[in-house]
Amino acid sequence: MEMDQSELESWQARFQSSKVKSLDEVYTDHSLLFQDVTPSPEEATHMAQLRRMLKTAISRLPEREALVLQLYYV
Repeated sequence: MEMDQSELESWQARFQSSKVKSLDEVYTDHSLLFQDVTPSPEEATHMAQLRRMLKTAISRLPEREALVLQLYYV
């Protein structure tokens, strides 16, 4: 067919993207497409507590050191 491997794979990828499949065929519990990325209430609470602790710790630093941290991370 006078087609190299990369061109064949490109054609196959284009045809695969236009196929219609049922959700039952595509869905798995481990699929990244269906993964919930919103934090759980426990994670949200933990992150809020961590932010408060970091703000407190940074406020106790000398002004120059706090500025260095803020400039580096923000």
